[in-house]
Amino acid sequence: MPGRIVTLVPDLLIEVRIDEAARSIDADIEALSSALHLETALSNPTDVLVVDLAVDGLDLDAIVATADTHKVPVVAFGPHVDIELMKAAKAAGVGRVLPRSAFLKDIRRILSDLIATDPT
Repeated sequence: MPGRIVTLVPDLLIEVRIDEAARSIDADIEALSSALHLETALSNPTDVLVVDLAVDGLDLDAIVATADTHKVPVVAFGPHVDIELMKAAKAAGVGRVLPRSAFLKDIRRILSDLIATDPT
């Protein structure tokens, strides 16, 4: 059964790279343009939620709470210069927080590892 990845990434260039990585590991992807439909998206079996910390008005606490309810790990990335944003993501309970460059460099491995270790 293929893995399933939900993304909250408004940057289309990054979304394309995530989609390519997902296809290379035989995973389906659902791209959300906002967190408005996150609850519905995660109600389907999901291996990982990928969040771009640069999303305007991001409510990390609510996103993490929704992901936790559905037992979905969260990976977030953001600008390497925004240390406070990275700390806020960790404080909100995001399981893995990376600078954007590190996420994009190792995207296939990161997603593959999370899907391979999914207990469902």
